[in-house]
Amino acid sequence: MPGLKILVDSLEQIEPLNQEARAAILSADCVVRSYAAGRYVLRENDRADFIGIAIEGFAFSHKQTSSGSRQILSLILPGEALALENIYLNQLDCSIQALTTFSVGLIHRDAMKRFMMLHPTIANGISTMLAYRSSIYKEWMLNIGRRNAKERVGHLLCEIAVRLTGGNTTADRSFKFPLTQEQIGDALGLTAAHVNRAMKSLRNEGLLIREKTLFRLPEWDALCVLADFNDEYLTNE
Repeated sequence: MPGLKILVDSLEQIEPLNQEARAAILSADCVVRSYAAGRYVLRENDRADFIGIAIEGFAFSHKQTSSGSRQILSLILPGEALALENIYLNQLDCSIQALTTFSVGLIHRDAMKRFMMLHPTIANGISTMLAYRSSIYKEWMLNIGRRNAKERVGHLLCEIAVRLTGGNTTADRSFKFPLTQEQIGDALGLTAAHVNRAMKSLRNEGLLIREKTLFRLPEWDALCVLADFNDEYLTNE
């Protein structure tokens, strides 16, 4: 089952699993579901029965105000876990929606609780994943609260580049990601017009080349300085 193998690989990047822990995860019941772009994977206030492993495609978590304004809280990339907090919560505290065609492996939270009780390395790995997520949330809060529009956009692009490539970016730091200007704005607390102006400024300064879903960051060091970007929060070291 691809979702289970991805979870094992993710945990072993944190700490090697012994044979029993690895076998426990690989024998778990895992339901693979696919969602079209825009469809909800999980909805806020639903029962928190499952955690997920992104197999293919992209998704995002978000919350909405009573008036319908949306705030994107996180981006979910292939190979990443989602809704890990469901291990501890009884009710979903945000919604998860497919950004593209999205395939996810769903594992019941009771199974994960059992694995964590029986295998300390699994418990440590899940706790580390949650801490990693917390680090990203803190950086997003700083980005939204204390950087201007151009810095916010630049910082988000730097983060996506590192997360998609594991830091092994190409010479021109290129990557494909299907975010619209409206969605970038919803992630950064900006209007689409502000995002458009910020991206135009980055292009004029030679820091960004965009061709539909292809982003190129040809002056990586300069963009990192402008956006106040340091990738230490994206590592487990």
